[in-house]
Amino acid sequence: MLKVGVAANTKIVRMIATLRELLKKQSQNGVTLSVADDGYVDEGSWIYLIVKPDKPGIRAYEYVERLNDLEAELRTMVGDNNLTVVPAVPD
Repeated sequence: MLKVGVAANTKIVRMIATLRELLKKQSQNGVTLSVADDGYVDEGSWIYLIVKPDKPGIRAYEYVERLNDLEAELRTMVGDNNLTVVPAVPD
């Protein structure tokens, strides 16, 4: 079942909090990345965490590289390989 919404699941709350800590460490070219409380999709066995830049200006390849690095570190920190960090366009 596909679920999108406010993180009520403790595991997802922990993933989002950990990802936010990692995002605080990374800010390049004045562009900060963030994840909202409802910035995830829970597909049961997989969790997709949606990360977006605070403003336009980040090059696509930089965005993808940063997300790949974040995902690898996050997987190690939370001990779960069934998660992925996905890009979103800024509002």
